[in-house]
Amino acid sequence: MKKSLLAFIGMLIAIFLLALVDIYGVDLVVFEVPSFRDGIRLGLDLSGGSSITYEAVIPEGMSQSEVDSGLLSAEAMLRARLDQFGYTEALLSRAGSNRLTVDIPNIQNPEEAVALLGSTARLEFRDADGGIIIYGSQVISAKSTVGPIEQNGPSVPHVVLELSDDAREAFREATKEAASRPVGENYIGIYLDEAERSRPTVDSRYTTTGIDPKDGVTITVGGDAKAAKDL
Repeated sequence: MKKSLLAFIGMLIAIFLLALVDIYGVDLVVFEVPSFRDGIRLGLDLSGGSSITYEAVIPEGMSQSEVDSGLLSAEAMLRARLDQFGYTEALLSRAGSNRLTVDIPNIQNPEEAVALLGSTARLEFRDADGGIIIYGSQVISAKSTVGPIEQNGPSVPHVVLELSDDAREAFREATKEAASRPVGENYIGIYLDEAERSRPTVDSRYTTTGIDPKDGVTITVGGDAKAAKDL
C-alpha cells in the first residue's frame, strides 16, 4: 500500500515538473531546456497563416530537366524575397513536378505577401555608380559549370552568359570603363529586386577593348559548384 501511495505521489510530482517546463522552461546552468511551446514550430492549422502554391506554365517542347532548372531558379528567388520581406519562418517546398508551395505562419496580410512574392523578378546589371547597363530580359541564357576558362588553366566554378544583340555593345563599353577604375570600383553589380547579389570584377587587361559578349560572358565564382549554380 505504501509503495502504491509513493508511486502515485511521484507521478504527481513528475506531472507538476513537466507542467513547469512547459510554461517556463528550465535553466540547468550549462544546458537550457526551452519551453515545449518555444521549441515546437506550429503548423498553419495551429498557428494560423497562409499557404501559397505557384504553378509553372511550361512551354511546349521544354524538357523536364529544363523545368527543374527553372524551378530551382524560382525557388532561389522566392527564398531571397521571403528573407528580404521578413518572412524568415516561412517554409518553401517543391510540390509535384511543376509547383512550389510557400507556407507562411502568423501572417497579418496574406494578399500583400502574394503580391510581393508573385511579382516578376527584376534583374539588372549596374556599374559602380549604380547606372543600369542591361536588364534581365537581355540575358538569353545563363549556365553554370566547373572547368577551365583559359587554355591549360585550372578548373574553376563559373557561369557563362549569353546576351542579346542589343545588349552587347552596352556591356562591352561598361566593362571597358570598369576595367579602368581603381580596385574596389572595377566591377559590374548584379542586382535582383534592388538587392545586390554579386559584383564580379573586370580585369585591367580589358581597359582598351572591354569584354566582347559575342562568344559569351564568363563570370568566375568564388566557392564551389553550388555557388555557381546559385548565381
